Amino acid sequence: MAKVNYYRVTEGLLGNYKYIMMGIESNLENLKLLEDDMADIGALDYSRDKIDVSKGSSVVERKVLQFYEKRDKLQRTIKRDKLRIDQLNRAITELTEDQRNIIGLRYIDVLSWNEISELLNLTVSTLHRKKQEAIRKISIAIFGSGGE
Repeated sequence: MAKVNYYRVTEGLLGNYKYIMMGIESNLENLKLLEDDMADIGALDYSRDKIDVSKGSSVVERKVLQFYEKRDKLQRTIKRDKLRIDQLNRAITELTEDQRNIIGLRYIDVLSWNEISELLNLTVSTLHRKKQEAIRKISIAIFGSGGE
């Protein structure tokens, strides 16, 4: 079995931070739309345990079951993505000020190394060294000591 490179996974999470946040918002909107659509079905009040699709269930019952499946999938995705964002945020707050600035400017604001170098008055090689240390710390915070 291939060893997981948690450094790269962490760097990928940081690189996709904005998109993960947008995904959470989109999925929350999709969940609301799904729930609004379900309200249109009307007077039925089913729980998943009461639906038996094996006995020729009605179209409405199948729609209700599909609703619960879609809703549960969206809720799991939202929960997973919020957890990752919370983990990233907690880990970032524990970094040094230089490390937080480098991570924010590089991964959130998407500035080039030269732009960050000018802003922070640090050499590009120093930025890379501090970035690597920051990502290592974030990786450990998220994945435990195996995250090194």
